[in-house]
Amino acid sequence: MFFMNKVCVVTLFKHNYGAFLQAYALQRFLESIGYEAKVLDYDYYNDRTILGIYIGRIKTPIPFAKMIINRMLRSKVIRKRDAVLEECANKKIKQTEHYHSYRSLMKNPPKADIFIVGSDQVWNPGLSEQGFMSRLLEFVPNGKHVLSSYAASMGVKSVSEDAKNAFRNNLRRFDCISVREADSISLLSPLVNIDIDVHRDPSLLLDAAQWSEFCETIPAKKPYVFIYLAQKSPELVSFAEEIAKKNDWDIVKCPGNVSYTVSNNIIGERFITPMEFVGGIRDAAYVVTNSFHCLVFTIHFKKKAYVILPPKGASRLGELVSNMKLFRLTERSIIKDEEIDQIYENADAFMAKERQHAKEYLQHLNDILLLKLDD
Repeated sequence: MFFMNKVCVVTLFKHNYGAFLQAYALQRFLESIGYEAKVLDYDYYNDRTILGIYIGRIKTPIPFAKMIINRMLRSKVIRKRDAVLEECANKKIKQTEHYHSYRSLMKNPPKADIFIVGSDQVWNPGLSEQGFMSRLLEFVPNGKHVLSSYAASMGVKSVSEDAKNAFRNNLRRFDCISVREADSISLLSPLVNIDIDVHRDPSLLLDAAQWSEFCETIPAKKPYVFIYLAQKSPELVSFAEEIAKKNDWDIVKCPGNVSYTVSNNIIGERFITPMEFVGGIRDAAYVVTNSFHCLVFTIHFKKKAYVILPPKGASRLGELVSNMKLFRLTERSIIKDEEIDQIYENADAFMAKERQHAKEYLQHLNDILLLKLDD
């Protein structure tokens, strides 16, 4: 028996494209299999922080001061980005009531039958530390509800003893645990007494047709190269410039954390919406990137692309390329139109398998809930 059970998703979703898109996808997928899902609106960015940096870091004065200065120098850019993502979140993502502090969250937590934490780097203890305990569901009172994770990412290879204790004390309450990276199992298994599953990033849960419904078009008078960098890469910038010049194309440079300039950038320095981010990739003549989520949508829409594994975090992007057998995407050559079907022939089957895996796992949470209610 499957009721329209209420789900509260606990994740990071307002401060970059990838976080926003994975939260939207997980919520949409949960709704498609019969749940009523809302994302926790906890304002960790302004809770016990200075310019978004946790005040606890003041214990290391020099690094703390450097972070504050860097944030001050980028404050105008950050405000623009956050304003765009906040407005889009209010339009596209169903949220709980707003919590301005962890204290208010502990005092009056949202009501739900099932709590799911994930994805993004929710279990990275050093990322937005002020919200870390919320991402271990510490705020959820004991009762007949299900505590779980879905594709929860740690993003680190090791954690402190304090973090291990936090994991140990809170994850023992979980009914199901799912992580995004297999490496996380070796870190967490000694701390829990249940099996840990592995699932992929939620942005893979929706298909190209569903993402097209989400898209918004970037106005363009002629074909363009879409470039989005997660890390600096002069090689990718040069390639985008060269292929655009060769074909008389424009460039859509999607703003991010990396600063660089390109010619013929038709959107200037404005922050595009997450809907335009996906639409910009869908409609591009060519995609140039070293970003995981940009690659995901390149795959969804089967675009010609030039992809380089970045110096940091390459394992995640490389794993996706390997799992889908997209080996040509890492070669330093142009993908021609006639090669597209061959390059992406394994992608649809892989994503269909992942969706089925996710569906079985997430529907099983309902079974666990029913057992608890019958107990």
